[in-house]
Amino acid sequence: MGYSRRNYFVPEPSFSDIEEFNQGLFAVAEKDHCRKHYRKGRVINELLQDDLTAMLPLPAKPFTIGRMQKLSANKYGKVCVDTNIYSASPQVANKELYMRLGAHQVELLNEQYQPIVKHKRLYGQNQELMDWLPYLITLAKRPNALKYTGFYRELPDPWQDYFNNLDYAEKKKSLNLLVRMITETDMSPATICLLETLDSGKADADSILLSYRRLTEPTFNDFLPLLSASINSPAIYTPDLT
Repeated sequence: MGYSRRNYFVPEPSFSDIEEFNQGLFAVAEKDHCRKHYRKGRVINELLQDDLTAMLPLPAKPFTIGRMQKLSANKYGKVCVDTNIYSASPQVANKELYMRLGAHQVELLNEQYQPIVKHKRLYGQNQELMDWLPYLITLAKRPNALKYTGFYRELPDPWQDYFNNLDYAEKKKSLNLLVRMITETDMSPATICLLETLDSGKADADSILLSYRRLTEPTFNDFLPLLSASINSPAIYTPDLT
């Protein structure tokens, strides 16, 4: 411990992400294992392998470290812990659920211990973390309420402009498509597909879906030339009027 403290923590390090810093420490320690032990004359990594061979294997299932507690969600499906608020889901509004509180992560589970959502743990007071994805399915049923949500304000500008110019039916369809895209991938690919569709002169959910499939399904690109050829070169039929 003294060796690690003197070599890795002097001078006192400064960092904003402890998990990223810890990964850097592992890399430094593994590099240090390539030197010879000061007393045994063998490479430290070789000595470590000897120790691992003599040890019992680790359990196949990792041990979960965290504090489990039961909480009640408010009418918005959110919970409050240590003055900080974490979103869960509108489906658990006014219901009891479980929270697994770890050093770096907070996981919310329903009463059957099925995971709902994971958050990075907040340190400090009176902060809030919101994961909008569990709320979007409910929001898609009332698309006109989109503009009054925090999710709308977090959307990239192209999506805000796009939703502003849609009627009710198309907004509902496009919002459901957006839920699908960010569930399967992320907001960045969804925005790329939107901009690509708008550049082509189209502005509907079906065209965005076509761009999305072309971006995320490589085999779909092989199908497009065949589809285009069949459209541009239709078969000629000679009807038999008899």
